[in-house]
Amino acid sequence: SGIGFQAFSDNTGAGGIKTRRYSGLYAYEARLSKFVVGRAGFSAGMVQRSIDYTGFTFADQIARGNSSVSTESLVGASVKYLDLSSGILLYGKNFWGGFSAVHINRPNQSLLNGFSPLPPEFLLHGGYRFEVGDHTTIDQKNDNNNTLMIAGNYKKQGKFNQMDVGVYYTKLIVTGK
Repeated sequence: SGIGFQAFSDNTGAGGIKTRRYSGLYAYEARLSKFVVGRAGFSAGMVQRSIDYTGFTFADQIARGNSSVSTESLVGASVKYLDLSSGILLYGKNFWGGFSAVHINRPNQSLLNGFSPLPPEFLLHGGYRFEVGDHTTIDQKNDNNNTLMIAGNYKKQGKFNQMDVGVYYTKLIVTGK
């Protein structure tokens, strides 16, 4: 088992949109067979988002000769919410694959006391490592001499989809003995 704590802070744009997140993490690993290990994890976080409208310039300010004060009655707004995530990974010597779900409780992130649920994000990821070339000429004990890895990650959140695929080649070069 493993436990962790994560702190995240982000200040975005001139409007002062701030996001703070503090999360507790838990992970557990178990050997499922001689060749397969399973790992599962869970995250529970408290998120605070806020906005400071004093950094914005509104149309009425421009219309009144670049006035420093707006006639808009906007005050700074903030929201706090619980955000839950979970995932599982299976792996062995040459393969890995897993599934993760983020924002599984669909927290309301509205800064204006409305309803704006954060859609869940689902990720499916995996890969395989192939040994290539003649491994006996370099080092029989080293299983990373020449490898070709193929990895992929599919992500879906709301109506958006993303697919990332990568191919990696590793070559061990031994110099002088």
